[in-house]
Amino acid sequence: MGRAIHWKDIEGALGGAAGTAAFTGLMFGAQRAGLLGEMPPRKITRSLLERTLEGRVSPAVVNASTAVAHLGFGIASGVAFAALSRRVHTRVPNVLLGAGFGAFVWAVSYVGWAPALNLMPAPNRDRRDRPIINLIGHLVFGGVLGALVRRRR
Repeated sequence: MGRAIHWKDIEGALGGAAGTAAFTGLMFGAQRAGLLGEMPPRKITRSLLERTLEGRVSPAVVNASTAVAHLGFGIASGVAFAALSRRVHTRVPNVLLGAGFGAFVWAVSYVGWAPALNLMPAPNRDRRDRPIINLIGHLVFGGVLGALVRRRR
């Protein structure tokens, strides 16, 4: 049988959702200020949909799919952080631990699999402002996540 759902999993899922909301708010603000271009989660989702469906996809489908995929990825990342934080014994505040986790998610995604799959350019090949705004967004995501996931002794 599978393992039982742990309270930390629920905490992680909620923290991941809240962190994703904070991340998205920051990204919308940066985009409105002209600092971002197309948001990375939308660019990745649009590229995947166009590849899978072999052609252009309507903006409404891209927007809805992006929202679902990004929230799902944030929730899954939050659950992973909660599971990891149960095993980490440190005096580092959870907000900082979460921010570090957010930076890790950024690196694995935007230096790793997204460029490897040709869904996003690597940070050194992207427009100058997008990688730093995206990294800041992931630090915010992780900080919010860490603040909401408590470590129990």
